[in-house]
Amino acid sequence: MIPVDKETKTYEQSKNTYQRDMSNTHDNKPFNDVMEHLHNIEGYPTKKPAQMSRLPLPVRIVGYVLIGAMALMVLTLIVFNVVF
Repeated sequence: MIPVDKETKTYEQSKNTYQRDMSNTHDNKPFNDVMEHLHNIEGYPTKKPAQMSRLPLPVRIVGYVLIGAMALMVLTLIVFNVVF
């Protein structure tokens, strides 16, 4: 076995601790109350996706109409591009 002195052992322990701490970072976790308040006020995005089924019915209908109209326009442009 290779003899290991106390300094090398301490260095390896601190290196391993640093690597473990860096792998456990949480990007969305605020580091103090001020940042948490700022995130709440500004509407900081969370990692969980939005639930579209919870939107009010008029908003969903407008969304469906807009997406349908865009799809219809794209389809119309493709057809006219091929025909003409």
